[in-house]
Amino acid sequence: MREEVALQGLEGENREEAIRQAVDRLRKQMRRASDDPVRVDLLEDDLREGLRTMAGVGEFFDDVVTLLANPDARGSDLVDLADDPHVVDQLDYLVVLVNNLRRRLMQLATRKAQ
Repeated sequence: MREEVALQGLEGENREEAIRQAVDRLRKQMRRASDDPVRVDLLEDDLREGLRTMAGVGEFFDDVVTLLANPDARGSDLVDLADDPHVVDQLDYLVVLVNNLRRRLMQLATRKAQ
C-alpha cells in the first residue's frame, strides 16, 4: 500500500508538519539520486507560500459572506470590499507560484526518471 500525505482539512501546525514530512522524504530520495538540494528547497518554499496565499484568498470569501450576512452592512462597505485590490494581487501571485511549482515538479520528475 502506498503511503500518502493528505493536507485537506489540516490546518496550522498539522499542515506544516505534513509538508515538512513530505519534503524530508523527497530530500532523502533526491539525495540518493545526487540531485541539487536547492531545487527541493525552492519547491518547499513555493508549496508553503502557495498554501499561505490560498488561505488569504479564502479569507476574502469569508469576508464577503460575513459582510453579506451582516444586516447592518451598508453599500459603502460592499464597495470597500469590492475595491480592495489585495485579493486580486494574491490571485496573480498564486498563478506565479502554481507555475513555479508545476515547473519544479516536472524538473524533479525528470531527475527521478533518470
